[in-house]
Amino acid sequence: MSDSTTNTGPGRPLPFGANDGAESTVGEPTRAHGNEGRLIETPPGGIMTEEVGAITGPVELFLEHRVARVRYQDAIDVYRVTGDAGDRSLDDIARLLTADPGVDEDGNARSSSLA
Repeated sequence: MSDSTTNTGPGRPLPFGANDGAESTVGEPTRAHGNEGRLIETPPGGIMTEEVGAITGPVELFLEHRVARVRYQDAIDVYRVTGDAGDRSLDDIARLLTADPGVDEDGNARSSSLA
């Protein structure tokens, strides 16, 4: 697996040349637990998981029995994304989870999820 990243500012590297000038943060395909996956960069508020709350940074997203799961790149621990993947494709889920949901009424970054 390649280590190449593109630095897009403080703390915001995009894995594997994912940024083609657009706001895309969906990277190259991967294989996680025997399932097709995507390397993605979380929005500023992270991605909400059932087990540990929001996680941030480069993560690997994959579907396991129609459940969206994430793990930190090259990590062992896997977390269930909050919400229902339904019949969405992996690419649709990646686009939803990498979209920045903005800030709450107190100015804090919101986490993305499938809820």
